[in-house]
Formats: sequence, structure tokens, C-alpha cells
Amino acid sequence: MTHASILYGTAQTNTVVIATAGNERFTLRRLEVMADNANTADVGCGLGLGVSIMLQSFAGHPGIPAGSGFVEVYPEGIIEPDMGQQLLFSCETPTSGGIRVSVSYERHVFD
Repeated sequence: MTHASILYGTAQTNTVVIATAGNERFTLRRLEVMADNANTADVGCGLGLGVSIMLQSFAGHPGIPAGSGFVEVYPEGIIEPDMGQQLLFSCETPTSGGIRVSVSYERHVFD
């Protein structure tokens, strides 16, 4: 299992969180999005699948308050995109703070 955690301090549009090659897929097991306690405004965000543009959104929030967030757990690995698709993240500006995206996933490579 691979774990990654990325802190963003600016607005994001279709930023790659999990990158894949054309012969790869991933199974997402856990997703966490947390807003910094220092944020002075709520932060809207969304996560979804695509290659360079989010084609299918599956998680998000219209405005995460400072010091808060959300966690999604997929015990069966329910999100397994088509070959070469990536996990993408978009958010509003986390004013005076940041927003952290953490994921746990398994990578599958096919010949």
C-alpha cells in the first residue's frame, strides 16, 4: 500500500494526486482532506478521475471550515479507474492557510 500526503497553499485546478501510466490502474483505499486551522475562509474542493481534466467527480465539499475536513474510507477499494486515469484535485484558495490531501492506495501494473 502506498501513502501520500500533499499540502496545498493556493487554489488548484485538476492537480494530479495519484499519477498513472497507460498500463496502470490504482485502487483507492482511503482519502482525507483537511483544512488548515489558520484558514480565514471556508474552502470548497472536489476530487475525481480523469487524464488531465476531471471527468468524474466522486468526493468533495462545498466549503470546509478552518480546522475541519472529511475522510472517505473504501475497504473494498471501490474506486478503480480505467487504465491511465489519475486522481485529480481542485479547490478554492485556502486563504491564510492550506488544505491537505492524504491518500492510501494500491497501484496495479498490467503488461
